[in-house]
Amino acid sequence: MAEAEENSVLWTMAAGGGICFAILHTILVWYIILGVTRQCLYLARGGIGLRAKMLFPPLMMFLKFFGLMLVLQCIYMGILLLFMLPPGIAYLGAYLSGAFADNNFPLEIMIPLVSVGVGCAVAGLCVMTWIAIRLCLAVIFIADRNAGISDAIREAWRVSAGNFWMIFLAMIVLGFCGMLGYFLVVWA
Repeated sequence: MAEAEENSVLWTMAAGGGICFAILHTILVWYIILGVTRQCLYLARGGIGLRAKMLFPPLMMFLKFFGLMLVLQCIYMGILLLFMLPPGIAYLGAYLSGAFADNNFPLEIMIPLVSVGVGCAVAGLCVMTWIAIRLCLAVIFIADRNAGISDAIREAWRVSAGNFWMIFLAMIVLGFCGMLGYFLVVWA
């Protein structure tokens, strides 16, 4: 029994360390990406050479960016919960009423319940993808114009109004390029 407790403590410590490492890695990577974005915008405007703060943008800008990421994650999770909570509540109600206890849950109830659950999940993912594409340019407005979080979201929504499909296509192409680079590194 002591060995099982020791193993569970070790697994908990490893999981906690892994989560902390993932958070720190994400912060560092996005900090560098924000600096590289500023450098690219500087060069696109006709600047020459490296800016002094290329990889380390000012702390206030990074805190705005970090706040933007938290706000966007809350929006995305809220959308998913909005669409996925009703089927989950229906399933929980069926479970608590003992419908699954005898293992012969009637198909005339199960098929609509699963269909509604899958439909809500697909609708939630579609709405979340649409909003994510519409708001993906908010980071650029923070890096380019040093805008606040609400200003960046508002401006990204305005700019992406007529360009949804072009931005969506660009995200797909960039995703494939990223995966290609990943596979080349893994297979090398």
